[in-house]
Amino acid sequence: MLRGGVVHKGTASSHPHLDASHVVFWIPEGDRASMHDFWLEGDGDRALVLDVFKFVEAMKDAVYAWHKKHGTDAIVMSKVNEIMSVRPNGIRKLIGGAPVVASGPD
Repeated sequence: MLRGGVVHKGTASSHPHLDASHVVFWIPEGDRASMHDFWLEGDGDRALVLDVFKFVEAMKDAVYAWHKKHGTDAIVMSKVNEIMSVRPNGIRKLIGGAPVVASGPD
């Protein structure tokens, strides 16, 4: 749900299947404990709280699992470079000289 909201709507909240006004990514640092996968409610707002590191790790694992299952599919192979590609020298008109992973034209 979050991936689709971010990719297609530019927001991590207000997805039709995620009953939240906010998504909060908790950043555990120092002696601050991890807070992950719970809801906060108040004043009519509802927030899903996720540990940013656990969330990123779960997303990474999901991508690897999806790629293992679908990575050699002909349709995926034909579209993969349109979605994202490694640009060792950046994007000529925007970020030159630094390696990036990006979508769009060179």
